Amino acid sequence: MIDTVVMGINEFDIGCFDLSNVENLKTVETNGNIWHSGKLGKFDIMFKADYIRISGSLAKYYLGNNVATMARSDIEKAVAKMSKDFGLDVSNFDVWRIDIGATFLMNHSVCNYLAYLESCPRYKPVLYPESKMFINGQRTLIFYDKVKDVIKKESKHVIQQLKTNGVFRETDNYFRYEMQIKRKTRKTFGLTEFKARHLYDEKVYIKMIELWQREFFKVKKKREIMDFQSEEQINPGVLKNSLASIGLENLGKQELIDMLTRKYQNGEIQKHSYFNMKKMLLGLENKFGAKSEYIEELEKEVNNRANYCR
Repeated sequence: MIDTVVMGINEFDIGCFDLSNVENLKTVETNGNIWHSGKLGKFDIMFKADYIRISGSLAKYYLGNNVATMARSDIEKAVAKMSKDFGLDVSNFDVWRIDIGATFLMNHSVCNYLAYLESCPRYKPVLYPESKMFINGQRTLIFYDKVKDVIKKESKHVIQQLKTNGVFRETDNYFRYEMQIKRKTRKTFGLTEFKARHLYDEKVYIKMIELWQREFFKVKKKREIMDFQSEEQINPGVLKNSLASIGLENLGKQELIDMLTRKYQNGEIQKHSYFNMKKMLLGLENKFGAKSEYIEELEKEVNNRANYCR
């Protein structure tokens, strides 16, 4: 499920690097430093005397596309192949950015699913005609139509290869969900260091998949209004409870419970008050809203992929 990575090392001996491997090599001098940039296989590379940075899609490099999903064993083989191809010990490179993603073949057009993704606590929404993004200072969640993305970005030759390999058809409904971690990769996964070899370490890999799954379920999904059949199902009490639940969902239910828990642990809230408020919050239920069939299908796909890839 790993796609784009940005990794490198700050203590780099340029004398050990074969510059003939770099295509489209360019050299510039900035503030007394001589910088080189170019292409290393399917990766972008930037380096100077004591620093190297490589960025690109690990999936496209090893699988030839990022429509299919990389298994953990594929990641290990890809890092080993990079080390051999580039003449560098890539397994020891620091990982500065990582994109975790999967593509799902859905029953309906991708726009139907995008329409139900509304917001996400602590993320800023950025909306485009064919995609939805939720961004904060550390991560970005992206949802989009993978078929349209491939047609827009890839050459006719690559598209034909994907069709030949049976991983892509222009008539299919491919929904893509990616989580980009652009900063603090070590802290995100509780590591003292985050090397390329950790990408295929079982414990770290499971943490990455679980975070990808957990962030998806933080996204607030629009619910459909239920058709009530009797007065017992709809009354002022039900209405009040449901509206409170809807408001709480927008604020962030778990975030509020976490805040109360911290205040209780710090002695700012009495025990009985804490448990009474927590019970009230957990008891709120939106009985007006029903989960859409589109969201049920999408949630099932995300859970299945997360369980399969562990």
